[in-house]
Amino acid sequence: PPQSDGHPMDTFHHGESKVYQYGNRQEAAHLWYHDHSMGITRLNVYAGLAGNYLLRDQFDTGTSSNPLGLPSGEFEIPLTLSDRGFNADGSLRIRLVTFVPEGDWEGGMIGDVATVNGKAWPVAEVARGWYRFRIVNASNLTTYRLRLSSGQPLFIIGSDLGLLNAPQQTTRVQVAAGERVDVLVDFSSASSGDEILLLNDAELPGQATIF
Repeated sequence: PPQSDGHPMDTFHHGESKVYQYGNRQEAAHLWYHDHSMGITRLNVYAGLAGNYLLRDQFDTGTSSNPLGLPSGEFEIPLTLSDRGFNADGSLRIRLVTFVPEGDWEGGMIGDVATVNGKAWPVAEVARGWYRFRIVNASNLTTYRLRLSSGQPLFIIGSDLGLLNAPQQTTRVQVAAGERVDVLVDFSSASSGDEILLLNDAELPGQATIF
C-alpha cells in the first residue's frame, strides 16, 4: 500500500520509528530492501543499509520438508554482492571516479574490492552436496558475470519474480545492479581441500576510473 511504499521523502529521524506493512500476496521470491533517502540513497546503500527478504509459500517453504526438495537451512545461503573502495585506514572511499569534480553528483560508483554479505573477499566451507545460493547484486552500478573456477554447471531455478518453471543449466550467469538470481550448485564431486572460486569476468563500465 502507498503508506508503506518507502518513497524518498518518507523521512524519520534519530529516535523515531515507523511501521510498514506488506501483504506479501505473491508466490515465493527473493526480494530485497534498501534505504531510499532523498539525495543520499547511493551512500546509504554503499554503507550497507540493505537486506534480503525471502518470501515463502506452500511450495518453497524454506524447510527441509519442502515439496520441491530444495536445499534449506545451512544449505540455503543468501549472497549479497557489492563492490567497495577503501581508504588506507579501512574506511569507505566515497569518491571513486576521477572525472567527476569533488562536490558534484556522482551517479555511478565502482569499487575495486568485492564484498559478499559485507565481508571483503570472504571464504566459506561447504559440504559435499547441493547448495542453494540466493544472489542479489546490491552494487551501485557494477554488473557481474559469474562462474565457478571448477567449470561446473550452475542450475538457475529463480529470478526477481520467483521460481522458474524448470531449472536452466549454464556455466555463467549475469546479474545487473538490483537483480536477483536463485542458483543451485552440486559440490558432491569435490574432494576435501578443493578450492573453488566464484569469479566475475564481466568488463567494468567505461567510467570505472579508480583513484
